[in-house]
Amino acid sequence: MSLLGSAIDSIALSSDKAQVLVGSSIEGQTTVNETNLTVLSDTYGSGYWSREGYVVVQNPVAGSAQISSSLTVVLSGYRTVGSEHRIYMRVAGDFQFFTIGESTVDVSYSTAATVDNSAGQATITATVSQSDDSPVTDGTLVQFGLDGWIDATLSSSRAYTSGGKATTILTAGKQTGSTRVSAICGSQKADLSIDVVSVITDDTGVGTISYPSGTDTGSNTPEDSGTDGSIRGTRRLVGCEGEPLARVWVSLCGGQISRQTDSNGVFRFDCGVIGDNTGSVTIDGKSYQFVWTIADPQGV
Repeated sequence: MSLLGSAIDSIALSSDKAQVLVGSSIEGQTTVNETNLTVLSDTYGSGYWSREGYVVVQNPVAGSAQISSSLTVVLSGYRTVGSEHRIYMRVAGDFQFFTIGESTVDVSYSTAATVDNSAGQATITATVSQSDDSPVTDGTLVQFGLDGWIDATLSSSRAYTSGGKATTILTAGKQTGSTRVSAICGSQKADLSIDVVSVITDDTGVGTISYPSGTDTGSNTPEDSGTDGSIRGTRRLVGCEGEPLARVWVSLCGGQISRQTDSNGVFRFDCGVIGDNTGSVTIDGKSYQFVWTIADPQGV
């Protein structure tokens, strides 16, 4: 078995989920998230307007339930009717109504039932390559780590490659927030952020590329490496009011490379040049241009 495998050139780190569901803070209970549930009624048929209704969920509710809707909706209660587990609700906003059989809501609730915990887990995959883009030798060690105050865990902090890939499983704890997963192999390191949330709003994955393992990525102006036109580093993308542009795709190097920003708006580049660099970001279907500058490390 090889500890470093063949010559390590880069790591591509990815997660099949950008967000995972937080675990319940109540012992013996699990938080479940269900989306696009159709509002029904004990009184009215499909197509009728009503200020009251219910949805059917997969498990009996225990402890608490939260409702997300474009309408102003409050919880009325929950109970099991026959084989159906129902959450009852009503519209509290003026001049608002459910359309029975058509309106939908998202719910997050606690249950004492044994449920699939996959919503609270993400598969983290490190793909390690040599300089010719071929996979490294099987059995090459990859070390995974977590950085963040929330109580997420990894199934393993050490894994060995097979076909150039090594994996670990992130499991959410009982705290919401962001956690950063890192992978180190040889001199290369890659990291990405995953959000632990109460309600899933982003069901996409996330990915990033590697950089030398000594590089500091905590700053908005990280060190850039190299002076030969192939410079690696990170930059933070913000909007007009200084807000981070999180989980958006940026196009770099004349459209040859695409990267996704993390939860803090940071994207990684490996094709920079000294001077001005240009890119574009797509937000709500519109493309916007931006520029960042890399100073000459020689000062000339």
